[in-house]
Formats: sequence, structure tokens, C-alpha cells
Amino acid sequence: MNQAILRDPTRWPARLVVACGVMATIAGLSPALAQTPLQGGFARPLDAEARIVRHPERAAILAVASAGSRHVAVGERGLILLSDDDGRSWRQSKSPVSVTLTDVTFVGEQLGWAVGHSGIVLHTADGGQSWIKQADGAQLARLALEEADRLIAGGSPAGAAVKRSSQGLVDDGPDKPLLGVSFGSATVGVVVGAYGLAFMTRDGGKTWQSLLGLIDNPTGQHLNAVAVNGRTTLIAGEQGLVLKSNDGLGTFERLPSPYRGSLFAAALLPSGHAVVGGIKGNLFVSETTDSPWKKVDLAVPSAVTAISGATNGVALVATQAGVVYRLLPDQGIVETVPSVRRPMMTAVSMTANGSFIIGSLYGLVRSASGEPQNNKP
Repeated sequence: MNQAILRDPTRWPARLVVACGVMATIAGLSPALAQTPLQGGFARPLDAEARIVRHPERAAILAVASAGSRHVAVGERGLILLSDDDGRSWRQSKSPVSVTLTDVTFVGEQLGWAVGHSGIVLHTADGGQSWIKQADGAQLARLALEEADRLIAGGSPAGAAVKRSSQGLVDDGPDKPLLGVSFGSATVGVVVGAYGLAFMTRDGGKTWQSLLGLIDNPTGQHLNAVAVNGRTTLIAGEQGLVLKSNDGLGTFERLPSPYRGSLFAAALLPSGHAVVGGIKGNLFVSETTDSPWKKVDLAVPSAVTAISGATNGVALVATQAGVVYRLLPDQGIVETVPSVRRPMMTAVSMTANGSFIIGSLYGLVRSASGEPQNNKP
């Protein structure tokens, strides 16, 4: 593990900071960790099912996704929550792990994936009712090392560097979090994470392939967010890192950075627009991944923590300050949405009736959309 990164919290990815804060505020350790020894016959958090809690909607939530008319939220200690009434009520789904889950995505109503700490990848084929483990950090590290050996055998210039990075993953064990997951179809998806973790699947997660040899990220910068739409993939990360693939994950290109600070959120909209956001309220939009980035000003310049596309072509933007915005990407206009203030927002999703489901470190809240207010910074 890169010790320089560990000593410098400003390089920690947003969801890693969030998760570390969660663990530190719950009696010093998550109850699941505190009461589940790693050895001595007890299951590790990777092997221990999430505990059923009385009010899961009050827990720290890190991501929310729609699965048809259902909404699915994930968060601390492996919690997975389901709502079938537009976020008015929530019930806990059985989760096979008690590690913190950082992101979730769905393709249609049934197929979903969630990722989190220790490199875990979970999959559901029934709309979130039940989940299975598809991969963890140890398995992914071995795959990365095997890919590095293939690169070296094939004479790739990147082979040696990928080998060093992959060997470090194997030596450290499953201690690094995945921070983003996105699927462009029922079969093709990408997961990314801290210290440059990046893997793809072409069979719905049954098998995974390392992307370390395809991505220009020699210093192992954190990859905080990923969006897949058709054959296009967009990855955003630390120190303004933006990567794209327009050929179905065959190659990746580093894009000119719109901002040198860390980017925490990314989205590819049905219109073709790309949107990324990060610290200090920096929000950027481009007509395509090949177009120049244009900065969009927010009324309250607070860290952008989540971006999601609404069905009407509008992008929803959530911030650390607890403000939700509507972004009209083709016009470059952002509107403040009157809503229930919820500090430390981590996720936002629109329901069929136009209300919002907001995830935060303080739990879930449902808010009426209200009328937008023009943003005048």
C-alpha cells in the first residue's frame, strides 16, 4: 500500500473518507467489526452477514439506485435497503457481507450489482431481494497479477509496472475498497476503486478482467466514480483524473482535466452529455466525451458527491452541503431544488412522481421536488 497516500488524508477518495468517518463515530468501530474477530473461529466481515437493525433508514447510506419502480440503497456494515413506495418506507434485504458498501447500480428491474470495502462485488438477479458474492479483493488481486504476467509475456511496456502494482494488491490482501460500479448492459460492467483498482466483466460478473494495463494511471490515483453507457465508459478520480473508452473497453484515453482537484462523481446521460463533479463545487459538462469541458457554477460551492441522470434528460446533482440541483446539460443551466436539507449527502435519485430520495451519512429522506429556483451564484 502507498504509505504516502495513507499519511495524506487529502488524497483519500470521498467515499473512503465517508466510510472512515462512519467507522470512527460508531464507538470507535462498526459494531459488526468490533464484535466479529478476524480469527479464532469467527467469520470475517467479508464472510459475516449484515445484521438486521431496527431502523436501517437511519444508517449511513452511500448510494441509491432505481430498479424499475423499486429503489435500492446501500451503506455501512453491509446494509442493503429496499423501498417500493418511492422512499416512504424501507425494509432491509439480507446481505452476505458486513463490510461497508459504497455503490450500487441496476440494469432493468431485476439485475443489480453493489461494491464496497475489501473489494467486494455483490450481485442480485431478483431486484435486490437476495444477493450473492461475485468477487472480493483477494480474487481480484490474483486476476490482476495474472494479467500482469500476460502483459510481460506479450512484451507490453506496461507489464513491469502493472506487475508491481498487482503484486502489492496480492501482498496486502483484500484491504482496498471499490468505490464505483456501472453496467451498460446485463453483461458488460466496470468496477473501480482506491489506488487505481479497475476491473471489467463481459458476462454479468461471472468473470472479471483487470484494466490496469489499459488505464494510464501509473501513480495509482484513486478512481472514485465510473459511468458506462453503451460502448462508452467514463472514469473520474483523484487530482482531476478523467479517463474514457469509446470502443467497448478495448482501450482507454486520459482526457484533458477540467480541474486539478479530485473528482468524486461522474455520469453519462442519454443525451450523450458527460458530467463530472468534485471538491469545492466544481461541476463540469461536455456535449460528448470528446468535447471540451464547460464549468457550471453552483449557488453553494460545496463538494459534489453524487450525480444521477433523470428520465427527462436532466442531471441531478447532490452536494456535501445538503443542496440538490437540476442541471440542464444542453443549456449549461443549473437550478437549485427546494428540498429537505440533509447535510453530507451521498446520493440522490428521482422517483416516478418527481420526488427525490436522498442518501446521506444521517440516513435516507424523501423530499418533494418543488419548483426549481434559478441558480444565481
